[in-house]
Amino acid sequence: MAVNRSYGRLDVYPITVPIDEVGTNQMFDIAAVCNSDVVSSLKGEIISSRKFDDIKSVDLIDISEFGMTIHNNKTRRNISKRRNNLKKNMSNIGTDLGFESAEFQRDICSERIKSLIDKGAEIYVGSNFGAKSGITRDRIETGIRLYRDACRHGMIDLTNVKNVPPYISRCINRMTSSGITKMSAPGMLTGIKIGYQTALTCTKIGAWIVCDED
Repeated sequence: MAVNRSYGRLDVYPITVPIDEVGTNQMFDIAAVCNSDVVSSLKGEIISSRKFDDIKSVDLIDISEFGMTIHNNKTRRNISKRRNNLKKNMSNIGTDLGFESAEFQRDICSERIKSLIDKGAEIYVGSNFGAKSGITRDRIETGIRLYRDACRHGMIDLTNVKNVPPYISRCINRMTSSGITKMSAPGMLTGIKIGYQTALTCTKIGAWIVCDED
């Protein structure tokens, strides 16, 4: 790469892409947007064997501190089909992989779909929030993630949950008495998991240190 650049054959800058499942999918998605293909030694290809006429061009590339956006109207229809295929793949991911493995695969598909969407929104937190700007951003991000989980997995009506172990029933009663009547399925599962781990830890220790919040 450095030699070809010094000779003026290639006007590119090398970057490092993580060679894992996420990085590989990102490279193929970028190639699809650019109407190109990934040059890989696994396919017996090298960059120096590519002809100049093989290099594709796009309409515009925006690079900022927040990321990079590739504009290419020629591949808009193909990218729309690619998103639909990813949505189908995500809906077909079975729980036979285990909850964590299935969630990991769904997250990969979700991130790929998000990166291929040609429309988006930017949310800015104004300076008038002052010292609360950080917690405001965290709450906005948490709200968006909760909405995503609710759309993906649905909501559980806590008032209709029956035939559960007593410790779960007590947790649900405390939440409903506090006005919380609905919760996303992943949120409830995570809460139960953390509560169980905390209870298990408490049974193994012999002393408690109680500190005031201040």
